[in-house]
Amino acid sequence: MPLVYFGTELIKTLNSLPIEVQHKAYEHFILPINNGNEVINLEGKYKPSWVAPLTVKAAAAFKQAMVDFARENNLHHYHFGYESYKDGQDPVYSGRESKGILHTIPLSDTEHAVFRIDSAHPTPFTVPMNLHIPNYPQED
Repeated sequence: MPLVYFGTELIKTLNSLPIEVQHKAYEHFILPINNGNEVINLEGKYKPSWVAPLTVKAAAAFKQAMVDFARENNLHHYHFGYESYKDGQDPVYSGRESKGILHTIPLSDTEHAVFRIDSAHPTPFTVPMNLHIPNYPQED
C-alpha cells in the first residue's frame, strides 16, 4: 500500500506553515503517492538532492557538506507547485519546477518519508536535517 510518512521535524512545524503550502504539498505529493502514483508520474520535478552544481567557490565547502549528507541519507526533493509551477529546465530530471519543495527519502517503491517542507527553494539546502520517522517500522 502506498504511504507517505511524516518525519519528526515536519510534524512539529506543519501547523506553522501557510495553509496554501500545506494544501499544495497534499495535492501534488501526499495524495497522489497515497493513491498509488509513482513519483515519475507526478507533475513536479523529483530528484536526488546530492545532484547539485558546486560552482560557487566560496560556498563549495558548505555545498559539499550538503551533497555528502544527501547522498549518505538518500535524500531527494520534490517541487510541489507552491506558489505555482513553471516549466522545468533540468535536462536529466523531468518535471515542473516551483519555489516550494519538500525534502523526502524514498523508503521503498511505494513509501516515502517527508522531513521538511520549504515554501522557497533553499540554496543550498540546510543540513544536517532531523531524519527521524516516528512510528515507522524500522528493521533491527
